[in-house]
Amino acid sequence: MHRFRNYTRTNYCPCVTGRRAAWWDAALYGASALVVAATAVYDSIPLLADWGRRAIVPYALGALVAGLLAASWRRVSKRARSISRWVVLGAVFTGAVLVPLALNIEARQRGPEPHAQSETLLTEEAAAALVRGENPYGVSYEDGPLGQWPSENWLHLPYLPGILVFGLPHALSGQAPLADARLIFLTAAAAVTLVGLRSSKAPPDRLLTAVMVLLVLPTGARYIVGGGDDIVVLALMLLALVLATRTQPLAAGVILGLAAAIKQTAWPRAIEAEGAPRAKRLPGPGRSWYL
Repeated sequence: MHRFRNYTRTNYCPCVTGRRAAWWDAALYGASALVVAATAVYDSIPLLADWGRRAIVPYALGALVAGLLAASWRRVSKRARSISRWVVLGAVFTGAVLVPLALNIEARQRGPEPHAQSETLLTEEAAAALVRGENPYGVSYEDGPLGQWPSENWLHLPYLPGILVFGLPHALSGQAPLADARLIFLTAAAAVTLVGLRSSKAPPDRLLTAVMVLLVLPTGARYIVGGGDDIVVLALMLLALVLATRTQPLAAGVILGLAAAIKQTAWPRAIEAEGAPRAKRLPGPGRSWYL
């Protein structure tokens, strides 16, 4: 963790700002509409194919509205421009993420058909085993909702102990819909992302893009609706990066350690951070410091 002391504040270059950022929003939402359309047709996972069908319209409308905003950029006040971009983002997030997720959680209460991916079910079942006083790593999950899945999904728990925290609300609440592990993952990821963005010195345009990529576009939305665990890890890694660039090595190391205690996907970042001798600065007027 002491290696984080060598990281320095980031000097952000104004790569995509102003009207170009609004056009970039439209392009990203439009590309997302194409991606989810392909997902609806070709994805072999029914849950995600269903999400793709539901998300086409929100992304397409987001692209249309963002394009109209960019086209009328000079006729809109500076404050209204920023607010409008965030409003579009919130609307797309609601339509492409929150509504499909809520429908899946509601449908999960009514029938045996899987409306959650195995990551969600395994997180909840492992936490339930812990509440019963059993070792989550020493039991099989064949007898629960994972029994209809291939054996590699219920034979053992492949995640690290930190993942159990996100399944405990479901286990302790008697499987209440609002305790669905995906909602817990999303709430935690959104809270961590908010802390990271408030701590960051990045320009507002880049903050909005970071939220888009992590939570709104298919790069994050697909996994929030289906499983959700990787989003929390990514949000924690983002916060660790922000703290590192603000020369807070201890806090950055603690956050990165939390991510590494949830899932192995955080380990490469942790190993790289520990082994990096010093950050390197890129030449030029828009130089930045990188982890």
